[in-house]
Formats: sequence, C-alpha cells, structure tokens
Amino acid sequence: MYRTTTYNSARLPSIVNYAYAKKVFEDAVPYRGRYPIEKPLGRNRRYDHMQIHQRIRSLEVEGDPLGQFATTICCKLYATDCIEFYPDESIVLRVNTWRGPTTMMFLNYTLQEHIGEVQSEAGKWYFINKGGEAFPMPTGANEEMHIHFVDGHGFRPKDLKPEYKYKVRRKEMNRLRKYYSDFTEYGKTMLMADGALGTHTELFEELKGLGFISNTFTGNHVYQNWGDSKSVSVPEQRAKLMSMVEQSMANNDLEMKYKLMRAIASVSCHYNYQSSMHTGKPDRFIAIFEELIKYHHRDSIFEAVEQEIGKPFRDRNGYLFS
Repeated sequence: MYRTTTYNSARLPSIVNYAYAKKVFEDAVPYRGRYPIEKPLGRNRRYDHMQIHQRIRSLEVEGDPLGQFATTICCKLYATDCIEFYPDESIVLRVNTWRGPTTMMFLNYTLQEHIGEVQSEAGKWYFINKGGEAFPMPTGANEEMHIHFVDGHGFRPKDLKPEYKYKVRRKEMNRLRKYYSDFTEYGKTMLMADGALGTHTELFEELKGLGFISNTFTGNHVYQNWGDSKSVSVPEQRAKLMSMVEQSMANNDLEMKYKLMRAIASVSCHYNYQSSMHTGKPDRFIAIFEELIKYHHRDSIFEAVEQEIGKPFRDRNGYLFS
C-alpha cells in the first residue's frame, strides 16, 4: 500500500464524529473580509485552501415525499467537499478525480485516528476502516462513498458491491496470437530489415490517408484532437485498424500490411534529431500489437472473477476495462 509522507503542516484536527465536527466549525474564527464566510479547518490559518463549512442538505425519507433537511459539516479541500459529516453519524467521502498526496493527506489526517484511512493499491484508492476492511473509493466526478458505522466492523459503505479481477484465458490469447502471426511476422521482418519509418510529416500524411486522425489506438477514451475540431474515439479507431489488419491478411495485401505496420510502430518509436526521422524496433512493434489484441478482444480473452469484499487486490488487467 502507498503511504504519503506529507506532514500535517496545516495542523488539521482528527475528527471523531458529527458533534466534534460541529464544535470545530463553531470554534473556528472566520477569515476577515470574506463573503460568504470562510473558516479554516486547521489551526494553521495560512492553509486557506483547507476549510470547514456548514451545509444544508435535503435527505430522502421513506414515507415522506417532501423529505427532510439536515445541517451537515463539510471539510473542504480547494473546491471539493471531501468529507461531509451527517447528524445520523454517517459520513460521505469524495475525491472527484483529484487523487494525489495532498488529497490523501487531507483525508487521512482528518479521519485515520478514529474512523479509518485512505490508501492506494496500484493507483486504486481504498478506504480502510478500523477493522482492516478495504473498500474501493469512487473517484469519478460527482461520485461519492456513503459510509456508516456497523457494530463489529467499523465504518462500511452503505452499498456493498463486489469487485472483479480480470484473469487471462491463456488458450484464447495464444489462439489470437497465432491468428495474427501472419501480420506480426511480416511487420517484425520489415522492421528488422529497415527500422526507418519516415519523418513526422510523412507518418502524419500516411495516417491521414488510412483514415486515422491520430496514432492513438490504446485506451478507451474520447478526446479532442489537438489542432483539429474533430474528436477522436480511441475504441472506434482501434476497431477500424484491426479490421484493416484482418482484411490485409485475408487478401495478402503487402502494401496495406506495410502501411499498417508503420502506423502501429509509430505509437512507440524513436526520433532521431539529426536525421529528423522516426525509427521503430521489432520488439516494440510486437508489444504494441499484443496490447491492441488485448483491447480489441478483451471480452473473449479475459474472465471476470469475483473477489472477496473487504480485501484489496491489484488487477494488472483492469486498465483495459476502465
């Protein structure tokens, strides 16, 4: 587990419960001349990006269509209410995509003495309660973890959901390697004979001629292409690329194989400033194409195995599905 070595320079309090959080809020002296009112969370007032606030929240109540209002106490880091204490002694934790040492330090110095702590396992954040149970934290924008105290366990999320680890079906992976071996062996042989891929302009024009906006083929995101108004859907680009690879194999189209090999090799190539040329290596080409196989055929290659609730684990293939 990763542990930040950041010190509590802001002198943040270790909060026990809602009553204590309310007392911290009431005792804090507001910053002079600020409207709306802002109060420091720590005793070192210089850290004004760490504040404590009072909020009015609307709560859903079973049998009451109007619900109820509750006054909560929030520990705020920059623009995010990272920790929110409710009168019923439940707590809401938020990260909102800002996963870094400052956020982890803020959460831990406020929570770890009495409630629990936040740690990272291979980049995945877990809330670990006093019973040693670890629960994955939602880290997307507008996502939150609602925890409450359970006798014999400590604080646990209200909605317990199992996690899954993706296990490789090796027979299927080997079958696909064999299926694409005609293309990979061709590309490997060509790069061993001559690793020169061309200048940046030549590679860009060739990618454009193949119908690609960029040479980004790994990942699952959609982004705005730099210098262009068009957005790039990486899964769509990858599907198109793999389809063209399969067609070139079926038709034994050597010219198309060569162009596709250059497009794939350009993902991880070396740039020579003296010659202004990009060069590719056979081993890097094979490694990149294997990643493309994993992404493109992930549903058949990987098996989702349910993991025990409360146990942290490292999933080396999880990035393929995120």
